[in-house]
Amino acid sequence: MADVEKHIRCRCECTLKPSSCNRQQKFVKDDCRCICRDDSKMKRCSSKGKFWDSESCQCRCSMLSRRMCSTGFYYDLKRCNADEAFRPIPRLIRQDGWDMTE
Repeated sequence: MADVEKHIRCRCECTLKPSSCNRQQKFVKDDCRCICRDDSKMKRCSSKGKFWDSESCQCRCSMLSRRMCSTGFYYDLKRCNADEAFRPIPRLIRQDGWDMTE
């Protein structure tokens, strides 16, 4: 006959702790997970080419929307699109007629 070990004090416990969450997240004990504090941002993140990153609690550009940019342009991670790297400086003319950009 073999001896069988009997556990009488076993219980389910969440291994995640509130300290596991970042500043943008809050700990939900009943679900044993971290969720984003501001879910209104998540609801607004439905633009084409974007997805919600629940780890950083930010709207991000999908990898499919990223593409190489032409010379003079850079990829804007907020707009998920190419943007001009250098925009022309508008001419500033004082009221007395003196051109401040020259």
